[in-house]
Amino acid sequence: MDREIEFRVFDLYYKRVLYGKDIPIYGEGLLESIRQFSGQTYELSQYTENKDMNGEKIYDGDIVEVFKIIINEFDSPNPVEHTKFTKGLVEYYSGVPFIRYYKENEFELLQLNDGQYEIKVIGNRLENKELI
Repeated sequence: MDREIEFRVFDLYYKRVLYGKDIPIYGEGLLESIRQFSGQTYELSQYTENKDMNGEKIYDGDIVEVFKIIINEFDSPNPVEHTKFTKGLVEYYSGVPFIRYYKENEFELLQLNDGQYEIKVIGNRLENKELI
């Protein structure tokens, strides 16, 4: 199965998100650009290969609302439906996308690829810090 590798760029200086042709490419393509972005005012944000309930692509750094998730629990042969009604931030841990959300003043992680879910992208951490 081929992975769909796609990035967007957070322009930290101008506080905006760049997609596709708006991303400055230096040298021989994206990998050379990534090398040159290091230490600059740019930050890469990777597509998680997941889409929200409206079909919008979910990227690292997106803020999402979680309405429902169905998870295969280790101790149960049947999937369990959880209704969360919470907001979280999509982040990668060890190369896997998770939704980090706060519960009782501590953060918890919900693996983005870990079942069926109903989530909606409501913003990103650069342009919508007030949503976190």
